[in-house]
Amino acid sequence: MTFLFMLIIWRIFLYGVAFLTQINFPFSPQFPYSDIYMFPSGLPQWVWAWANFDGVHYLTIAQHGYMAQFTQAFFPLFPLLMRFLGMILNDKFLIITGQIISFISLSLALVFFRKLLMFDYKPPVIFRSIAILLLFPTSFFFAAIYTESFFLLLVILTFYFARKRNWWLCALIGALAAATRITGILLLPALCVEYMNVKLFSKNLVNGLAQKMVGLIKTPLLYIMPMGFVIYALYLQRNFGDWLYFWHAQPAFGAERSAAFILPPQVIWRYIKILLTVSYTSNSFFTAAVEFIAYCGAVLLMIVGHKQRIRSSYLLFGWLVVLVPSLTGTLSSMPRYILLAFPLYLVLGIFLRRNLWFLTVSAIFLSMLILFTSYFIRGLWVA
Repeated sequence: MTFLFMLIIWRIFLYGVAFLTQINFPFSPQFPYSDIYMFPSGLPQWVWAWANFDGVHYLTIAQHGYMAQFTQAFFPLFPLLMRFLGMILNDKFLIITGQIISFISLSLALVFFRKLLMFDYKPPVIFRSIAILLLFPTSFFFAAIYTESFFLLLVILTFYFARKRNWWLCALIGALAAATRITGILLLPALCVEYMNVKLFSKNLVNGLAQKMVGLIKTPLLYIMPMGFVIYALYLQRNFGDWLYFWHAQPAFGAERSAAFILPPQVIWRYIKILLTVSYTSNSFFTAAVEFIAYCGAVLLMIVGHKQRIRSSYLLFGWLVVLVPSLTGTLSSMPRYILLAFPLYLVLGIFLRRNLWFLTVSAIFLSMLILFTSYFIRGLWVA
C-alpha cells in the first residue's frame, strides 16, 4: 500500500507540474503532428502533452499501423496494446488509453520490483530504491505515452521469474520485451548469466559448467526470447523489403547514429569538445551537458554496483542498457535510456543509507524532475 500511495501521489504531482506549465509557458513543439493527434482530442494540454515527441508516433501506429514513413523505428507491441485497449474503452484518440497503460504498467513494475529485491535486500533498501526510481530526473517518461513503463514491467518480470527458476515464463515475457523495444534483446545474455548462477550439480568445476551449458541449451531462453525481435524483423522484410528497417529509419528522427561501432572513449571525447566549443547559453550546450552527465553518472554508479556485489545478471543488463546506445557514436536520449537500467536505483538505494544523504539526493532529483517535466510538457526536447 505504501508504494501504491507513493505512485498515486507521484502521478498527481506530475499532472500538477503539467498544469502549472500549461498556464505559465507557451507550447512550442519541437516535433510534428501535434495539430493532428493532440489538439483535435479536445483534452486540456496538461493531459494531451503526455503524448509529446515519440508519443505522437505511437498514436500514429496504434491508429493507422505502419503507414507513415519511418515509424517502423518503433516496435509494435506497445501500440498494438494501445489499439486493443482503446477499442475496449472507446477512446478514439488513444491519449487517455496510452496513459492508462503506462500507469498500470508502472504500478505492476513497482510491485514486482519490490518482490525481486526481497530475494536479497531488506525493506529500507527496497524503499529507497523505489523512491529513487520515482524521483529520478527523467522518471516523467514513465507517465508519458512511451514504452518506458511497459518495458520496465517486462524487464522486471523476466528477472523475477528467472529468480523463481520459471524459465518458460521468463522466456515468453522476454519475447514480449523484444517486441517492445530493440533493447529487449539485451535481456538474453543477462538471463543466460542468471541461469549459470544456478548451483553447480558437480563438485568438479569442468563437469559442473558442462552440466550448466547443457541445461541452458535445453531451456526455452535461447529459442523463445529472441522471437519477438525475429517476428518483427520478418514482418519488416515481408512488407518493406528490409528486415533492419527499424534501424535504418533511426536517422529520420534525428538520432544521428553511426552504422559503425564507435568506442565509448571516442564518444566521450566528442562530447567534451562540444562542451568546450558550444556557447554555454545555447540549447545545444544544455542538451549535451545533460546527456554527458547522465552517461558518466550511470557508468560511475554501475562501477559502484560491482563493489556492492549486486547480482551479476542485473549488472550485465545495466551495463548493456548504458553502453550499447553509446556505441552508435552519440549519447542522444541517454537520460531516458538509463531509466531502464534498474540496477542504478538499487545502487543508490544501498548507498544512500544515511537519511541526510537520501533526502539531499531526493531533493536534487525532485528539482530536476520538475524542470525536465516542464520542458517536456512545453514541447521542448529533454531526451
